[in-house]
Amino acid sequence: MLCFPLLVFAAAGADNVVDDGVCPSQTQFARIFSFGDSLTDTGNALRILGARAWISRPPYGETFFGHPSGRASDGRIMIHFIGARTVLVPGMIPMGCEPQLLAQYNGSIDAGGYDPETGCITWLNDLAVLHNRELRRTLKVLRQAHPGTYIVYADLYRAITDLIVSPGRYGFISERPPVACCGDGMAASCGAAGMTVCGDPSEYVSWDGVHFTEAANRRIACAVLERARVVTDARRRRIGCD
Repeated sequence: MLCFPLLVFAAAGADNVVDDGVCPSQTQFARIFSFGDSLTDTGNALRILGARAWISRPPYGETFFGHPSGRASDGRIMIHFIGARTVLVPGMIPMGCEPQLLAQYNGSIDAGGYDPETGCITWLNDLAVLHNRELRRTLKVLRQAHPGTYIVYADLYRAITDLIVSPGRYGFISERPPVACCGDGMAASCGAAGMTVCGDPSEYVSWDGVHFTEAANRRIACAVLERARVVTDARRRRIGCD
């Protein structure tokens, strides 16, 4: 079963309605609360499961922390780069581009079932697009019901698709669809005995077949912040956004 982040909350002194997910002003945020899955988990799984968690073993965390930190990446995750009274609601990612799902469905889908531009599974991405369309409709209703709160739609689908369609533009290897840096494309294989890890995770979009590398997480966060306009340009530059 696939799970996706539901809400990302950040505390700030702001009380205005957003127009189609765009904040009318830029704000400094003091703290952030995340409710989601492994794409936004900053250590709960490791704290709860301990050594039973697959993310408890190297090479998880190698790029930034130098050791497994409970984050499903080689380093920091998207939420570390999104410093967003504001509610940030992430849309569904392009699931059909995940190396793990591509491996699982390999041989069961004919050539017509793949996007010729990206190599991703079409029906899975179509499902994500449908989900995101309905999510945005729901957010419009929520904004009307809560006029004192920023409710921002984070378009992860677009941000990730941009990396997959034009990886070289963002400094990643030109593999379409993306391949995993760690393991054989199945997340549980990363760090397992006999499995390899790429020499430079910053060249890869996918870390373990499901989760993203720190470099990709930074790019995704930058794209979301640029669209949502919830932080200053100076803050975007400090986290490495061009």
